[in-house]
Amino acid sequence: MKKERAPTIRDVAKAAGVGMGTVSRVINDSGYVGEETRERVLKAIESLSFKPSFIASGMRSNRLRSIGVIVSDITNPMFAAIVQKAQQLLLDNDYQLFLGVTNDDPGLEAQLFQTLAHQGASGIMATLNDDASPRTAELIETMEVPVVLLNRALVHGNATVVASDQRPGCQQAVDHLVEMGHRRIGLLITDRTTLPGRERRKSIEAAMAGHGLALASERVATVRHDVASGYDAMAKLMALDAPPTAIVVGSNRALIGALDYLRKRRLRYPEDVSIIGFDETDVTRLLSPAISIVNRDFEALTTEAVDLLLHRINHPASKAESVLLPTWLEKRESVKRLADEAGA
Repeated sequence: MKKERAPTIRDVAKAAGVGMGTVSRVINDSGYVGEETRERVLKAIESLSFKPSFIASGMRSNRLRSIGVIVSDITNPMFAAIVQKAQQLLLDNDYQLFLGVTNDDPGLEAQLFQTLAHQGASGIMATLNDDASPRTAELIETMEVPVVLLNRALVHGNATVVASDQRPGCQQAVDHLVEMGHRRIGLLITDRTTLPGRERRKSIEAAMAGHGLALASERVATVRHDVASGYDAMAKLMALDAPPTAIVVGSNRALIGALDYLRKRRLRYPEDVSIIGFDETDVTRLLSPAISIVNRDFEALTTEAVDLLLHRINHPASKAESVLLPTWLEKRESVKRLADEAGA
């Protein structure tokens, strides 16, 4: 049996008694169309069960109704949550999402930006491998499509940014540790190549200084967003002659490695060392004792980023802007109360 042909934009135009350009303007909600004509076109679309092609609808402007989302590691729960929410929001706005994963490769990241622009993406949302790179700043600033950075900010340039304000959550974390008697506070933190690593370290240092404490260099270890580096960094800090009584872990993946080190050494939190992590994940929800977390609203971050990107697509002359959304501490069971002298 011959398969029935799907209706086309030409069929809709014929049924509505208008030109194909008019149908395109109705579909894309661009340009003037009289209300009576618009109603005829919409009725024709409904009666024919016509489904517009997002590729065809972008042909006239050489831009597809598509958004590129570039992340460094899709196995990271944070990035997975961002992509899932972004896809939902974009589909609600009749955009398709194209995902690019860089695997922390700056060359691949640059290639993805250029490929998405060349193929006609309407805009790009990205979490960069290294937002402190001058080359990356030059790439972003010369893009011919709108770009919004999520939890990243160019050190050597200017871009539209949606990020977390690390200060309130870090302040609350340090206040809580000090209130519980801790003075020897350690930090596992990512390097300064991304905004969260820079801001978390700076905010922890400032909060400690407010209590008359210094973040000793030997109690700071650099981690990547992976389990192995968290394991090694925890081993380094716990091997000190005077190890920290409390450790703040600034990466959700490194936190798992840090806890794995404690498990293998038959050490327990908070009995042997108190722990505060960052960013709630499915794993941290299941941990017992429950881990205190500096948290943020990933759905709100993603929603703000998508809204800003769609605004920039519709208003190409709009200026770059930065939006900061709050972080906060969720106190749980992973911080032990010490006598003041025990934490000195």
